[in-house]
Amino acid sequence: MRIHVLAGLTAALLFGGAGPAGAQDAPGSTPGERLPVREITLENGMHVMVLERRGAPTVSFVVQYRVGSIQEHLGNTGAAHLLEHLLFKGTTTVGTTDVAAERVLFGHMDATEDTVKRARAEGDTATARRLD
Repeated sequence: MRIHVLAGLTAALLFGGAGPAGAQDAPGSTPGERLPVREITLENGMHVMVLERRGAPTVSFVVQYRVGSIQEHLGNTGAAHLLEHLLFKGTTTVGTTDVAAERVLFGHMDATEDTVKRARAEGDTATARRLD
């Protein structure tokens, strides 16, 4: 019983009164739904959600790109895969310090992936585990 009361008081202190007027009484609303989040859409279409917390002198953010397969349509696919390559393999000018050396590694990485897939398909778990 004490834990429930303490949790309720803590939630009330942290979130009580933080939302817009009337939101606190909305049936089914949660403390998170009552936070004073500002939603902003920039001219370039970027959508930003801001929750100011004056108590901590830090910044935290999450970046999400709407390029997953759920957003793709027939005839317009591959954006997620392209983004993956840009983020993790870079380009000739971004994300690398030695393009020629990395291109050699990409070939080895692709060959290793092919070997792992072949080993799995053939039931060679020892090889797959060794290379995975």
